[in-house]
Amino acid sequence: MVPGETLDFVAEQGRAWTARIVLPDGNGIDWAGEFDELERVATAA
Repeated sequence: MVPGETLDFVAEQGRAWTARIVLPDGNGIDWAGEFDELERVATAA
């Protein structure tokens, strides 16, 4: 589970993101990355 208050995720090129996954036993795993390249995807309405 990723609690909303631990998620910083805005898909913008060059922007960093972070999240903390909370495991069922209460321990957590921190994740982090950066958006290097974004590609727009066509969607059907």
